[in-house]
Amino acid sequence: DPDELRPGVVPLTAPVLPLWPAAAVLIGLAPALVAPVPPPSRGARKQERRGKEKA
Repeated sequence: DPDELRPGVVPLTAPVLPLWPAAAVLIGLAPALVAPVPPPSRGARKQERRGKEKA
């Protein structure tokens, strides 16, 4: 019988994402999104200029 040679079709589905691990990752990333950007220090700029002049 030719119908027996055809396998059944199973539609693809996305894997289930557990809620607790996903929430933990988002909570862990929250400080990186909330923290203010530190102002650039003046000493770092002087060191960069000195390094470029020597090279």
